[in-house]
Amino acid sequence: VLNDVDMSQSQTDTRSMKIDEPKQSVTPDVEEILRLHAEFLNTDGASGQCADLSGADLGDTDLSGRDLSAANLSGAKLAGARLIRCKMNMTIATGADLSGADLAAADLRGINLGRAKLVEANLRRANLTGLELKDKNGQKTGKIWRSDLSSADFSGANLVDARLKSAKLDGAKFTGAHLAGTDFTGCVLAKADLTGAELDGAIIEADENTECHRILCEIAMIQRDYDRATLHNDKALALNPNDPRIVAQKGELLTWTGDPEAAVEVIEQALALDPFGQEERIHLLGFALYTLGRYQEAADAFKRITDPKVTHLAFLAASRAELGDDGAASAHSAKILRMNPEFAIASHIESIPYQDPSHRERYRAGLRKAGLPE
Repeated sequence: VLNDVDMSQSQTDTRSMKIDEPKQSVTPDVEEILRLHAEFLNTDGASGQCADLSGADLGDTDLSGRDLSAANLSGAKLAGARLIRCKMNMTIATGADLSGADLAAADLRGINLGRAKLVEANLRRANLTGLELKDKNGQKTGKIWRSDLSSADFSGANLVDARLKSAKLDGAKFTGAHLAGTDFTGCVLAKADLTGAELDGAIIEADENTECHRILCEIAMIQRDYDRATLHNDKALALNPNDPRIVAQKGELLTWTGDPEAAVEVIEQALALDPFGQEERIHLLGFALYTLGRYQEAADAFKRITDPKVTHLAFLAASRAELGDDGAASAHSAKILRMNPEFAIASHIESIPYQDPSHRERYRAGLRKAGLPE
């Protein structure tokens, strides 16, 4: 199954990547196939030939920096191959063996890896937006056990029922990814972003793992399961009471569950625990202050964010509107609409996990005062 992916440019900055010496050179036959493939890509198919390397033995070969977009690598043997900074947009790699392959910073948007093996592969900083791990019949997901996927971008990827056992996923981005039934057993998930991901039936080990409890709390908040969120946050705090991320998470949970006053105190504790990481958590203080009706302080908190997201700007616009500063509110609203022309109050409100309907409606009123569209 191939996804509609923008192939115009890579989203990964790889200029600082160092490529090691190749283990094995490309054979003349393969080199000619790649030459014709490059010509095919450069002429939009007017000349050359799209590469068909299905079943080819390319194990331990260095293909770093090559453009293999749309190539057929189904069933190819690429174990141990170097594919650093390789571009593989919409490449068909079903059933390929990429065990131990080095795909660091590779552009893999829209690649089909159904039934592929990526055991112990290195996909650090790879862009896997739109990744598909099922074959055209929707059968058998790929294996990526023990792989290094640190900071990889899985935004919108289909990883339903995928096996990610013991993979390193610290800093990985799963925004909007389909993760139902995904097996994260033994994974390192520090600072992973699961915003908007579908996680029904996902398997995440907790036991005495602080990071897993933190992630499970985040998931439960997204799913509006506040009792389960509190349970996991309490367990994480019991294991590591001085982790600023977990303390801040408790404050966020207090905001959404209707105790913003306590939330302010807890979030301020988290900020004091990690003065250098304040910008990562100051928005949580803003949420709590807004919910308390302390609009000036809320606005001050959101203004401290160097690169605000739409949600931060929405709360800032609502804060300025509640303060009667219509000019500033309108300016922030205009920026929101430039960033997201489809922004609508109704859908945005649904993404804010207020448990108390009165808090949600007060925020809705603030957004309306700011002039944002319904």
